[in-house]
Amino acid sequence: MKIVTASQKTKRHPDWQTVFSEVSRDQLPWFTQELDADVVKALDRFVPIDSLVWDLGCGEGTQSHLMADRGYRIIGTDVSQEAIAMAQDSFLPHEKLEFLVEDVFAARRVRAVDAIVDRGCFHVLSPAQVFSYIDRILPNLKDQGILILKSFAASSELDPGVGPHRYSEAQLKDILKPLKHLDSIEGQFMGPREYHPQSLTLVLKKGD
Repeated sequence: MKIVTASQKTKRHPDWQTVFSEVSRDQLPWFTQELDADVVKALDRFVPIDSLVWDLGCGEGTQSHLMADRGYRIIGTDVSQEAIAMAQDSFLPHEKLEFLVEDVFAARRVRAVDAIVDRGCFHVLSPAQVFSYIDRILPNLKDQGILILKSFAASSELDPGVGPHRYSEAQLKDILKPLKHLDSIEGQFMGPREYHPQSLTLVLKKGD
């Protein structure tokens, strides 16, 4: 399977600590004050209110906070200490919200969650990491649990050598094939910039 990637000479992703320490929240490329419409559609259809949801790669926490305000119990994690500090300062205390610094590939903790939402982690992983991704997250998902994964779409018009990796529906299904595919939703990554990259959100279930 071929994944659209940058050349080996290109540093594809920035240092996340630097990004969150030097860029204000409202200037982050993915910042929006509203919960992503495609994520809302998936949550409303497949994840009951008050479910325990792991927001993987939560960044500065805005989407986590919006999901918690809708009634979900949210654990937001990110590899960046600066991002989590920003999230904690901005949105805690909140009875349905917790933020933790965590690297999904280094963490030993296993949490039993009803759903995982990933709109910020998967598509910035290296091609080598994506194939171990499912092994890292699956033990945390309850049987019949839901994964909502939002990625940059292969059809995105942005320079394919810059920023997040792009995936087609077939590629995502292949990588995530231990899970049952329930739905695919086309959309966009909204943000403060004029251009909003095309996205593809897959909804998958653990178990039959």
